[in-house]
Amino acid sequence: LGSELARSLAALGMFTQAAGMFSEMRLWDEYIQTLVQLGKRSEAERVVRERLDAAPTPEMWCYLGDFTEESRHYSTAWELSAGSCARAKLALGAAAMRRQAWEEARSELRCALGVKAHLAEAWYCCAACALKLGGKEEEALADLRRVVAIDPEHYQAWATLGGLFGQLRQPREALCAFREACRLRGEKHELWKSSAALAADLSMYSEAIFRGRRALETGGAPDPVLAAVLADAVVKDTRAADMTGARRLLPQLRTLLGLYTAAQPGAAQHWQTALYVERKCGGPAEAAPLLLGHLAALRASTEWTKDAAALDAVSEAAAQLVEARLDSGCEPGELKRLGATVDELVHAAAERLAATAGSEGLRMVQARLRRHLEDLD
Repeated sequence: LGSELARSLAALGMFTQAAGMFSEMRLWDEYIQTLVQLGKRSEAERVVRERLDAAPTPEMWCYLGDFTEESRHYSTAWELSAGSCARAKLALGAAAMRRQAWEEARSELRCALGVKAHLAEAWYCCAACALKLGGKEEEALADLRRVVAIDPEHYQAWATLGGLFGQLRQPREALCAFREACRLRGEKHELWKSSAALAADLSMYSEAIFRGRRALETGGAPDPVLAAVLADAVVKDTRAADMTGARRLLPQLRTLLGLYTAAQPGAAQHWQTALYVERKCGGPAEAAPLLLGHLAALRASTEWTKDAAALDAVSEAAAQLVEARLDSGCEPGELKRLGATVDELVHAAAERLAATAGSEGLRMVQARLRRHLEDLD
């Protein structure tokens, strides 16, 4: 009854009272742990040494190893226990991992698991050591399967399984593992990004869009590779894994690409992908704002006033924008504002790249727009 009361006091954070009771009842393990909780490591070490002088046990040698950080004490504990003190081997394995002695660490951890096979974290560390050694992927896979069998909530094991299955070219198994990891730690954008890429590779386009969006919503950056794969599938109406055409996902893809351009308005590749989709699947009304965003992104993200190739891209984007505006019959006021933008481009390009094809293209766009405005007047 007294021991249960002392443990209850410790659980409530009443360590001073609990320590006194543990000492009186000679419950040395609990007493030492409570002293550590109170920040009295020196006193705890003194108690450990006294107990070792009086009646050495594997547990006390492990405590001494904890306090002195000397591995030899754990080895002594293992020997004294006749190979039954899993804690000693776990500590030796952890020490070897800190030294990056992966083979030694794996061996020590396997010894601990021979005593207590239910230690999920030890299996996970074994898998990590196998992966660090290289060429032991199958062994790591077996270790990770043990982890999730013991602890199905171990998200790191699921995530590592997903990455390992991916390396082994088993995308379906990889996606299943990442689904579990996302379920357990939905705030990790890296997990959503990895699972989105796998879903896209497996032609699960609807799931890929959903997971790509979740990656963005949880703080991840837009994934231009994923966007390009999904755009190509929707444009070509590629048959998805569920045997439906990908074109039906056009509204969801538009939403995702809209989020991408909003998140990184200066990234021209997102605008290019969105434009590709609208030119193939949409119409002038959908493409018009994208053309303007694409031009602004090129101006913001490239050295178009110094680099001729970058200026060529700006010139082409400006020409497409003007062409679209003229074809749509937009208001004169909007055309005048567009003309002012083109004038700025021509002036900026003329400072260093006046004799380039890109600069000449801008001047041609400028002349065409001016003629149109004069005709309107």
